[in-house]
Amino acid sequence: MGYIIERNIVVPGRPALDNGLAVGPFGQTHLHSTANENATMDGEVSYLSRNWPNGYYTHLVGGGGRIIQVAETNGGAFDVGGDWNWETYAAIEFSENIKNQADFNKSYRAYIWLARKLADECGANYDLDDNDLVGIKTHNFASRTGHGSDHTDPIAFLAKWGISYQQLKNDLINGFDEAPVPAAKFKVGDQIVLTKEAYATRWGTKFNNAVKTSWGTVRKVDRAAQSKSQYSYGIDFSGRIWNVLEQDLIKRPSQPAKKVGGFKVGQVVTLKSSASHWQTGQPIKNFAKNKQYKIKSVKAVNQSNSNQAVLLEGVISWALAQDVK
Repeated sequence: MGYIIERNIVVPGRPALDNGLAVGPFGQTHLHSTANENATMDGEVSYLSRNWPNGYYTHLVGGGGRIIQVAETNGGAFDVGGDWNWETYAAIEFSENIKNQADFNKSYRAYIWLARKLADECGANYDLDDNDLVGIKTHNFASRTGHGSDHTDPIAFLAKWGISYQQLKNDLINGFDEAPVPAAKFKVGDQIVLTKEAYATRWGTKFNNAVKTSWGTVRKVDRAAQSKSQYSYGIDFSGRIWNVLEQDLIKRPSQPAKKVGGFKVGQVVTLKSSASHWQTGQPIKNFAKNKQYKIKSVKAVNQSNSNQAVLLEGVISWALAQDVK
């Protein structure tokens, strides 16, 4: 049940713990929001990769229910700006780059699910901002009680989209019934083609005729939760990557193996070292391999990967075309 957590760890190690600032056990899960409406989730991750010494968290939520883990849990963090940095098991940022209410609603459910999951991991209950040291804490509560900076997130951001502080508390207690996320239909390396209905990429770029009439290879798999799809794929079409929703893809039909043939009488060929049996079924001795022979005769066959057999002078045996070069 629940969501897929993408791992894109950009914070090296566990800096708070590794530098002796934080000492376990770690029993707090912190709730934040990013305070940046313009930065995409990938943009936030890229920024964090360059600036984590100035402050870092462990998870980012948004994009219609997408979750990215950017740092390891269970080691403190630089997230609330006070002594509760050293109590952090996990810190969740809610991306404020929200397109509409539907986008928020999907992301909020993921936010609640993740907070409860991480609370389970660190041994906390679901009571928000209670007086126990162990628990789920908002940045606002950490600041108000002298354990953080002067930040008040995520309270105002959630209220903007219709979630009061009390509703947040209730939702953490009760959770949501989440449908299981299906497994991705395709994996890296799969060959695919577009469906007849496919029109544009995940980001709205229209497919050109070259892409529509060719096949591509899956290079990357991402959670999407967009339209009718739960996944998006980076597809390599002739060297260019297109981001395509799962609903617009099908596996490339199996291609019959190309039969080998086309040799001519009088042509000189080498019997491959990989050749194991003559066309007539007898084993090929090692002494006959890796030597050159003139083709004395040819005949049509439909055998293994060959549509032709060649009669080799010197050994007077029929070899499949696939076994000579």
